[in-house]
Amino acid sequence: MRPLLDSGCPGAADGGRWIPLLPLSGEHPMKYWLLCAGVAALVPVLDQLTKYFVRTFLQVGESVSVWGNFFRIHYILNDGMAFGSFGGARWVFMIFTPIALAAIVYYLVRYRKNLSALSAVSLSMVFGGGFSNMIDRIFFIHLDPTSKGLFDGRVVDFLDFNISVGGHRLWNAVFNVADAFVVVGVLLFLLDFILKEARSSKKKKEEAKILQEGPEKFSAAESAEAGNPEKTENPAEAESPEKAENPTEAESAEESRSFDESVPETKNVEERHDRT
Repeated sequence: MRPLLDSGCPGAADGGRWIPLLPLSGEHPMKYWLLCAGVAALVPVLDQLTKYFVRTFLQVGESVSVWGNFFRIHYILNDGMAFGSFGGARWVFMIFTPIALAAIVYYLVRYRKNLSALSAVSLSMVFGGGFSNMIDRIFFIHLDPTSKGLFDGRVVDFLDFNISVGGHRLWNAVFNVADAFVVVGVLLFLLDFILKEARSSKKKKEEAKILQEGPEKFSAAESAEAGNPEKTENPAEAESPEKAENPTEAESAEESRSFDESVPETKNVEERHDRT
């Protein structure tokens, strides 16, 4: 099993490692698409459920404290981008959002075999968040009586955090669950990309070092062998004399025995000849 941050190319495999990866691409495309579809569907469900409760129990502009003055639920309608930025440009985002969602789908399809689980999940989070906010912008007429009609262009925001330093508030944005998923998804995708680039750079340096050190080590080994010929000759010298001497000694011993045996026979023949 590959690890989660072990990623392969524009987003992956070999992809920094938190949890085991599913074998997503290549021979397991079904698991890849189930993961992407599951995350992309879960985000709008969570976002629309929270917006439903806000619209049901609060009026526009009303707020409820959750954690003192630090966190509260503040129901507002946002006709701009995430976190209330670029207010009033509703039509720009109504046109831009479908294009961005189509680009994400294309990326998931085009680079399916190279994306890591982390990249696939992060892009699916961005898709789900953008899709959920697009539901608000286009079909808000069915969700709230204050809607201006179909393609109202406004989004329900309600998460309000008061981050202050020295009495000065640093954070004035009100956002929703979809916005949070979009931001987290983008950050995770960038993290995966940075980790992959770092691993790729490290791997290239290691390969270059091996290529550089390889010829040097080979030359050093040859020089060592040329400068110490005794090491290569010792085994042969230690082995060959013994092997060379043993056959000679064996032959000399055999000849001596043969000569000793032949001498008594010669004497016996001479004695018999004298008697006759």
